Formats: sequence, C-alpha cells, structure tokens
Amino acid sequence: RSIEITSGIYINQSVVGLFLFIILSIFGFSYPLMPLNVTFINYFTVGFAGILIAYWALRPSSKIPRTDDKPFLVRVMPLVFFCGIIQALGVVLVFMLSPEYLKIASSNTLVILAFIIFGFLFLLLAAQVYCGSLTKKENFQLFLLGIFQFILLFLVLQIPFFVKFFSITTPFPPFIFIEKTLLVVFLCGLAQYFMVKKFFLNKLSVPL
Repeated sequence: RSIEITSGIYINQSVVGLFLFIILSIFGFSYPLMPLNVTFINYFTVGFAGILIAYWALRPSSKIPRTDDKPFLVRVMPLVFFCGIIQALGVVLVFMLSPEYLKIASSNTLVILAFIIFGFLFLLLAAQVYCGSLTKKENFQLFLLGIFQFILLFLVLQIPFFVKFFSITTPFPPFIFIEKTLLVVFLCGLAQYFMVKKFFLNKLSVPL
C-alpha cells in the first residue's frame, strides 16, 4: 500500500506536468517551471509525504490490508490519470490568471504554489483509495503534515538565499493573484473529491 501511494504521488506529478506542457505548448507558451522549481516542488509533494508514508509502513504485517490481484498499474493509474487531468487544467487556469510578468518568466511562482497544494490534495485522496481507510491517528498526522508544509513554505519564501537557489521569480505576485490561485485549487479539489467519492471509494464502500 505504501508503494502504491508513493508511486501514485510521483506519477501524478509527472502526469500533471505532461498535460501542462502539452496544453501550454498548444497556446504558444513556454513551460513555466525551471528544473530547480521542480526539485522544490518535489520536496513538498513527494519528499515529506514519503517520510510519513514510510512511517505508516512500520506496523505489524497482520494489520496491513491485503491488495487485490490486479496488476500494479491497473490499481494505481486510474486515480492518477483522472486527478492528473483535473489538476493540469487547474494549473493551466492558474497560469492564465497570472500577471503578465509571470506568464513570460521562466519560473511562475503561482504555478509552483498550485503544484504543491495539488500534490498534498492528491496525497489525501490516494491515502484513502489505496489504503481503503485511515485511522484517526493517520488522519491527524496528515493534518500535521499539511500545517508543517504550509509553515515551511512560508518561511522558505522569506529567505532570499532559498528563493534565488530554487530559481523562484520575484517580486511575488500581489495577494489578489494568490487568492485566485487558491480559489482555482479549491474548485478543482472539490471536483476531485466528488469524482473519487463516486467512482473510487463507493466501490470500496469506504467513507471519505
């Protein structure tokens, strides 16, 4: 189960990046992320989440639910693919709503923010779908992870050395654009929630 969640998160980020590249290329825009931006995003979407998932794996084998007999990719890819499409469309919309200087920059700060939040939302959904259910303790740990990442992201963006090292474009956009980004992510998150609840969790008879 831990491998399914970790793989799902990693592949999901790749799917979002692929669809983002295709859609923006069609409209004549350059890819809005630098390699170090992707590294920065991966710390939050894959790295810290992977630590928590690895911790969850350290439990008696008798408490680990059995997986079904379907091939690995058949179990993992449907959720990754459907969420990836919705997230990619959300990131494209965030890009289109960005101020002009970010649209032509090699690094779009709002796109980075959207990737990170979408990555955490996917973790919440993947944990439910791939594990079948989560304990109250595990849900609380996910909550703490979200708070930790929010505080860390805020602090890192206040330190000029890290901003420059990870090639994050400054000046940061006005708060109105951040609000638009959060609204887009929220709406896309709701769409993913209802899709997962209807097409994935109902089959498992597990409440979200």
